[in-house]
Amino acid sequence: MKYDKDKYIKIKYYYSTLPVGYHLNLSVSGTLKNAIIYCSSGNINNCSVIDGKFGNYINAGPDASMNKLLKCNVNGCISIKAITGYYIDSVNPKNIIKCNSSTDCTSSPHNTTIQNHYLENAITKRVITCKKNGPCFYENSEIKGYFLNSDTSGGKVIKCSGSTTLCEVTLDSRNYSGVGTLKVDNGVVSLCVSGYCIDNSDIVTIATTTTGTPVYKKLTLEFQTIFPGATSKNIAVKIGTDGTAILLEKPTDGIPVCGSGTASCTDGKNDVSYCFSSTEKKIKITNIGNDGKKTCNYLKATDIDSTYSNAGSYTIYFDSEGQKVNPINDGKNNQNIVAYLCEFTGSPDTLTSCTLVNGGFVIDSNDIVTQCSGWYREGCTVTNANNLSSCDTGNVLTINKNKKICFGKVATSFPTENTYVSIAPTFADINYGVMENDVTFIALNKNSALAIASSDTTTLSTAINTIGHRINYSVSNTRENALIYCSSNSLADCIVKDACSGYYINVGYESSENPIIKCKKTTGCINVSATKTACSEVKAGDLITGNKLCVSDSDTTAEAITGTSVSDSATYKYITIGPLSTTDDFPDGTKGKKIAVKVGTDGTAVLLEEASLPTCKSVTPTEACILERGVAVDGEHCIKDKKIYKTTILDTKKCEQVVNLSGTVGNKVISYFNVSANYKKVSVNDLKTNTEYLVYECTLDSSKKYDECTLLKGYTNLSSTKIIKCNGWIDEKCEIIQLSDCPDNGDGILGKSDSKTSICLKNGKVSLPLDIRVVNKIAFSLNDISSAYGAIKNDIVLLALSNSQAVVDNSYLGIGKL
Repeated sequence: MKYDKDKYIKIKYYYSTLPVGYHLNLSVSGTLKNAIIYCSSGNINNCSVIDGKFGNYINAGPDASMNKLLKCNVNGCISIKAITGYYIDSVNPKNIIKCNSSTDCTSSPHNTTIQNHYLENAITKRVITCKKNGPCFYENSEIKGYFLNSDTSGGKVIKCSGSTTLCEVTLDSRNYSGVGTLKVDNGVVSLCVSGYCIDNSDIVTIATTTTGTPVYKKLTLEFQTIFPGATSKNIAVKIGTDGTAILLEKPTDGIPVCGSGTASCTDGKNDVSYCFSSTEKKIKITNIGNDGKKTCNYLKATDIDSTYSNAGSYTIYFDSEGQKVNPINDGKNNQNIVAYLCEFTGSPDTLTSCTLVNGGFVIDSNDIVTQCSGWYREGCTVTNANNLSSCDTGNVLTINKNKKICFGKVATSFPTENTYVSIAPTFADINYGVMENDVTFIALNKNSALAIASSDTTTLSTAINTIGHRINYSVSNTRENALIYCSSNSLADCIVKDACSGYYINVGYESSENPIIKCKKTTGCINVSATKTACSEVKAGDLITGNKLCVSDSDTTAEAITGTSVSDSATYKYITIGPLSTTDDFPDGTKGKKIAVKVGTDGTAVLLEEASLPTCKSVTPTEACILERGVAVDGEHCIKDKKIYKTTILDTKKCEQVVNLSGTVGNKVISYFNVSANYKKVSVNDLKTNTEYLVYECTLDSSKKYDECTLLKGYTNLSSTKIIKCNGWIDEKCEIIQLSDCPDNGDGILGKSDSKTSICLKNGKVSLPLDIRVVNKIAFSLNDISSAYGAIKNDIVLLALSNSQAVVDNSYLGIGKL
């Protein structure tokens, strides 16, 4: 379209000097092509026609006194009346246009020493972010959370609640009102993230800094409305070093969903440059013909890049405005962009499908590896595959330079069809956009490793497929959080759990080739398979084909590990294996020793080890107790040097030695701790059957504090109607029992003999003393493994008997064989 400078001047100007700046090209409408005229001086010969860019210009045209800005979008450029506030300058995105009124607008560089955030204006209510030393961009309208306000004339914080109410500058609050709320103190903004907002561990400062790392936190809100835009009381937040605290959410789509119509692509309300057809899984683009007419067509490979002339997979990137961008390909984060991997077959112009990279990695036909967490605002990293490292770093489910996926230090080729891997990270996984301890399934395909959205119940049902145990690939070299167990095909019924040493039926990744998960203390859990068919070919404690466990090397039948479902209907068999020839015959067994193993119909065969309260790693009276796994929660107990400590979080935090003020110095007291409730102490009246308790006996020191504490194994609380049996093994539940008559061969169990509470033995019964002052001791050898005393076949057991308990005497250290 030809532009006539003389005609423009004659029609629009009646003076000889043309204002310097940007003018609308009145010969153009409905397109950005040639939409702007830029004049570098008042001489018409120094004016040129340029394409418009999305955003705003300061208007130098004849209507500038009324319409101070030019606004350009997919429909071309128009002049508009300015609203008091801020705009991104399309001439230089590092500049901010500040309008003090509808007629007073100036453009200037933002403060490039730090990242800045501005509220655009009170009408559009969007946030503009200007990167340190970088351009400015509009934040996604769905963003929820807080931004530090760079406009010092208003409040310190901009609050965003999502597309319904967008953003606003809030009044500075001087006090917290619970988890998820802010406090502004002498210009410092901080967010309460836990507890009672008491000390530094409960609070994270929101600041713009050049050092430090972002903090990812799970918050439990008293009310979901406390944090802006939250739809649940349980949320995840990122507190960045860029002056933000943002709710971590993933969009369903990265660009607008296509509305109806074949003219310009729309989002159902407005014209857009690109949109996503959710039913077809394809991207559409608005094309403008030579006649100026717009059509909405399927994306072509050449629309991504003019050099893409072959069929294949190509990655396309969009900013928060839904415009195609070309990110920096250097392995560093490109903030505020999203990516789609689009497949083209037959002809490069035949689009098959596009997939949003909503957590994970994709590799396209140009060997470009793109990683996006999927969380709003987090953006993507883009790298050539040959610039990536090897798997030697031990990273989990990352991509190496040979375009293979890393399982720790092992490089594995991508599968040819969908394969599913389970993860539950111990810290926020920014590669896949998964918070700590959140169970997630990763779909591996020929060129991608992508997190399955929790809303995609159909794919998740396929991924989970079978009830049972699978490896947590987020952890390695530890049994802690090493397994994921799903009790149904719903993600809501999947939990992360610690592994015991031993074997589990594998229902997850590689289950057809490696049907068993083998778990050890130092190496964690791995998938394995047995190759030998008879116990005579292996050693006691080894596996043979058919998922069978050899009790001895002369075993002709072996113990079958069957089932996969952990339930109340599961049954268990306690067996003694060995002596072991080597420590590797059974995971974490001891060479030359017999071991106790529990084989269940829940697909497990695990080593029975003595349990314990968590070890107190650090004890500070004015702080919460520190455990090996981190900070203890309110009411949690731990043990150090045979002393038991309790964490209290009320007005202040405490880690204090447990005290019994009503007790007598020197007396012994028994306490019950609920393993599944963070080792909180339970009163005798609240004891329940089929619950994992740890029973400790402690001596009250001169201050009546718990000292010389030892784990009890056997029967306690005999003087009550709630007689409880606990064997002291890891992952074993205690039972509240009713006494019955002694059998002929009781092997040390507690029963009734002539209406007296007694220890039932093969050659007689031993009654418990009635006098509360008397403690009798008896010794006997076990004919079989004991689920009452936590001892194995042929062990010599020394019991201390009183009118209230029958427990293993901890003073006897010479457990051996008769």
